[in-house]
Amino acid sequence: DRFHDLDVVGLDLDGLVPTDERTLGFGAAPLLRHTEAIELEACAGPGLYVVELIGGGLTSRAVLEKGSLHLVERIGAAGHMFRVLDADRRPVQGAVVRFGGRDFEAGEGGEILVPYTEDPGRKALLVRAGGVASLRRFRHLGERYALDAAVHATTESLLAGAEARIAVRPRLTLNGQPVDARLLEDPRLVVTSTDRSGATASKTVQDLDLTEPGVLGATVRIPDRCVSFTVTFEGTVRGLVAGEDVSVAAEATTIRVGTIADGSPHQTLLHRDVRGYRLEVRGRNGAPVVDRVL
Repeated sequence: DRFHDLDVVGLDLDGLVPTDERTLGFGAAPLLRHTEAIELEACAGPGLYVVELIGGGLTSRAVLEKGSLHLVERIGAAGHMFRVLDADRRPVQGAVVRFGGRDFEAGEGGEILVPYTEDPGRKALLVRAGGVASLRRFRHLGERYALDAAVHATTESLLAGAEARIAVRPRLTLNGQPVDARLLEDPRLVVTSTDRSGATASKTVQDLDLTEPGVLGATVRIPDRCVSFTVTFEGTVRGLVAGEDVSVAAEATTIRVGTIADGSPHQTLLHRDVRGYRLEVRGRNGAPVVDRVL
């Protein structure tokens, strides 16, 4: 399994018996440089060939690869998903990937799964199919989970002392690829409120329902004298490589309390009708504001 360190060009072949050997004679003078075409009938089939020419105390070696195998990779929820193609870029059935001392075979969909690692970096693997083997390299990734959440609260409900309905749309990714948000364990909202004096208080909302994809909701009571609060969506994911829980948290979203934030003369409202979406700008008294550049 040390094929990733193998230098075929510089490999010592002393003591090995060649599969094909011949003696060639040329009519040109020994001191005259000339070009010759050598037919290699023994290299007709697919494979990796080492062709060595010896003459006049000199050695010249060429490495020929015919019928090589190629990999098409995508990032999956459990690891790297490889599909093996032949030299004509056609899918190959029954291919095997040799990596880390193990053989990985294709599943029902024709893809080969190589799990993520705790030691990420550029690695080499050996692909075998139909008597052909090819060395290929890839960037072996670790498990990097990230959580994002879009948070929205109805403007009319953002009043101190009242209850506000908060909608959250979570998005969980693994190495940049979206995965099912239901992989989250112990999902929770951490709501931190700030009053007019600058004092803060935090509350955790648990028992969130993630069985249905899309948007989840939570009801939060806004304390008296509250001017703003931040909402952070958190949870844990069970790592497949180390078998340990990984904590993930989305970036906190700050929501102002009151019809219009303190110091702001205008408010922008998003509406939706049969024609699509539109933005309205209104002042503190609710009157429309015209000729406003957004």
